[in-house]
Amino acid sequence: MGRKVTTQIALFVLVAVVGLSVIAVRYVQLPRVLGLSGYTVTLDLPDTGGAYTDADVSYRGVSVGRVGDIRLTADGAQADLHIDGSAPRIPSDLSVVVANRSAVGEQYVDLRPRVDPGVDGPWLAAGAHVRVSADQLPPSVESVLAASDRAIRSVPQDDLRTVVDELDAATRDNGENLQRLIDAGRAFTRGATENLQVTEQLIDSSGTVLATQERSAGDITTFSSNLAQISAQLQSSDGDLRALIGTAPGAAAQVQGLVDDVGAPLGVLMGNLVTTAQVFSANSAGLQGVYVRLPAAVSAAHAVVGQDGLKVGLVTSFFQPLPCTNGYGGTTARPPTDTSAGPGVNAGAACVPTSPDSDVRGSQAALAAADRTRLPIGTVSGATTLADLLGGG
Repeated sequence: MGRKVTTQIALFVLVAVVGLSVIAVRYVQLPRVLGLSGYTVTLDLPDTGGAYTDADVSYRGVSVGRVGDIRLTADGAQADLHIDGSAPRIPSDLSVVVANRSAVGEQYVDLRPRVDPGVDGPWLAAGAHVRVSADQLPPSVESVLAASDRAIRSVPQDDLRTVVDELDAATRDNGENLQRLIDAGRAFTRGATENLQVTEQLIDSSGTVLATQERSAGDITTFSSNLAQISAQLQSSDGDLRALIGTAPGAAAQVQGLVDDVGAPLGVLMGNLVTTAQVFSANSAGLQGVYVRLPAAVSAAHAVVGQDGLKVGLVTSFFQPLPCTNGYGGTTARPPTDTSAGPGVNAGAACVPTSPDSDVRGSQAALAAADRTRLPIGTVSGATTLADLLGGG
């Protein structure tokens, strides 16, 4: 055998040894099998829950080991969990769940810490025992199939056939309508996604609205009670309401005829009454005084006028109240025979009342200029006779 062949065989053996080593370490997990790496903890289960040897063990979604031997015990089963040496530290306070990895029923063991251990632990170590409760195991395939069979058998066949027939009748020849419904649903979903933040704010603020409704519960109850009373009254007055509704068209026709007959003359009358309204507005203060004193005057007139004539008397009251004499100082008195040029008119002379009972005189006691209404000045136009005022023309 030549040197070249010997070299090739040596290289082949080297490659084979390296490949087998990689397979033994990476895939066979030979260090773990031999106990050279990691540590082993014991898992106590009421039932295997579908767990099997070499199933994956995960912690926070990361694979950290494999399931070892599974043994039967007096109260369930017991499995060895081989944790890799490269795995992170795992808290000892754990909730262990046997879960399904896929729809085909591949189980794995998931280690879920109950609390955050922080930096000091305690941590899971070799020889530790972890217990799994029955509610942390997946339901068995047999129980799921049995429950499904019972659920299917509980459906009445005739009713199911009726539902299927109605669905067929509802969807037959309605492909376009169903497509539009699906498109509208997609548009609605897209709009809801685009306005997700607004929707979240609306949901967050709904608590305030609901609290307001809660505080107004008494008012809402009272409103509902009053509404019920109104509804009951309307129900008891049903006959009268029906009679009113029955006669309303005829009454409306009569009112419409009246409006048609007097509509134009009434408009002219209202337009002409604007001038009268302006006069009353300008003298509103005086009219108010008249209306205030008119009842007393009517009462006095009723007392004076009797069946046998007038009952009157004369009482002088020239100085009740006394005339106002203060405020006229500075005015020079001139005899009527003096025809020479005299001083100007004392425009500052005015009554200064000394008490509330003074008889105030003078224009200064009249309404201020801002309180008076100036009537329009001009030639009379429009209606000049009573017939014109009433719209007769």
